[in-house]
Amino acid sequence: MDCEFVHVDFGLVTIGGEKMSTRRGKVVLLEDLLLKAIARAKDIITERNPSLENVDEVAKLVGIGAVIFNDLKGDRIQQVDFDLERMLNFEGDSCPYVQYAYVRGRSILRNAGMEKEKVSLESIKLTSDYERKLIELLSFFPRIVKLAAETLKPHYIAQYLLDVAESFNSFYTHCRVIGSSNEATRLAIVEATTHVLKNGLALLNIKAPEMM
Repeated sequence: MDCEFVHVDFGLVTIGGEKMSTRRGKVVLLEDLLLKAIARAKDIITERNPSLENVDEVAKLVGIGAVIFNDLKGDRIQQVDFDLERMLNFEGDSCPYVQYAYVRGRSILRNAGMEKEKVSLESIKLTSDYERKLIELLSFFPRIVKLAAETLKPHYIAQYLLDVAESFNSFYTHCRVIGSSNEATRLAIVEATTHVLKNGLALLNIKAPEMM
């Protein structure tokens, strides 16, 4: 079987800003890091949403996702530092920030009800710059995926997802969806956003919870 081997280099990995060294016994096992991330994620989620069901399952998705995303969000030739608080910051440059944007979008769609009709491209009307900016950003998804594959640099996808999450949050803040005069179009935008966020995370081997 013919196959092509490619050397993919990466930068220094640190934990809390400190270098690891097997000779000096300063190592952190991946399993231990994942368990700590899951436990910390559970604490944060429980504090934010005490009534959440399946909190252990959600914490696992969030904790493991945070570790993977932190590893992939920067150019692979640069230093990667694992800091639990920064990795699990729901308001920061992190996987939970992207996952929560997805959860917020899914919540809007559930509240809209399954009886809502799909909007056709011909009937879409844009009444806000926040709508336009988000739609334009969503249209870049195929090109971003292609770029990441060609350069072997998944951080292009990770950074793009952060941009989408930020744009969606601005859209959500400034544009009423359910009950607005432009409801059908805005629901279509929300649905498209959730698809991009979920598929983008999946390309990084990260799952998006439905609630968190």
